[in-house]
Amino acid sequence: MLFSKPLIIVSMIACGFVGATELTKEQKTKCTFTCSNYPHMHDGGCGKHIERDAEGKPIKWQLVKAHRTEKHPGYFNCLGTDAAFSTCCLPHKLPKDGTLTLMNKKNDPQAYDNLCRDSKPDRIAMQLEGCSP
Repeated sequence: MLFSKPLIIVSMIACGFVGATELTKEQKTKCTFTCSNYPHMHDGGCGKHIERDAEGKPIKWQLVKAHRTEKHPGYFNCLGTDAAFSTCCLPHKLPKDGTLTLMNKKNDPQAYDNLCRDSKPDRIAMQLEGCSP
């Protein structure tokens, strides 16, 4: 009996964490960008610059996977990600969970410019039937 009480408490905490990762309705349905302009970079991401050089140019990025929009393959949003911009990346470069930090070093195959491109808000995405603006 003494063992069951801690097990129940741990189970309740774990279930709470699982529920906390559930997407909101808006995160599931809002379309803000697509990666269709980048045929080889079709994974949506959300990013922010975390370091700049002396001239103010970004040299270090932090990226997370964007939320896929239900019923609209290829459309994404970055709601609730604390991102400054949306981006399109090569497949399987963005981690499913957590963040990816990239730098722009000369001749580095893992440099941001080699793996991703900044995307632009898509007006068409916001007009799709069933996709909330």
